[in-house]
Amino acid sequence: MSEWNAQARPANWLARLFVLLTLALAALFGFVIFLVVLGVALFTMLGMLLRFWWLNRGRRPAAGSGALEGEYVVVRESLRSEQKPRD
Repeated sequence: MSEWNAQARPANWLARLFVLLTLALAALFGFVIFLVVLGVALFTMLGMLLRFWWLNRGRRPAAGSGALEGEYVVVRESLRSEQKPRD
């Protein structure tokens, strides 16, 4: 088993440096891809939340939008036939 490990590791320092840089770049690239996917997911979720809010905003009664209650006095009753035509 120790023979296999000895053969798997690069022997010279230049090869080790190349492997290290390759792994570092791969990790960085993976992290950037992860951030892009996370950003797309967050914007999608934000868009869905805004859409649901937009669709549901009319279903809830707004504060103070109920019928007004109180006393009133009719000043003058008129029929439509009595009204003058508008020009």
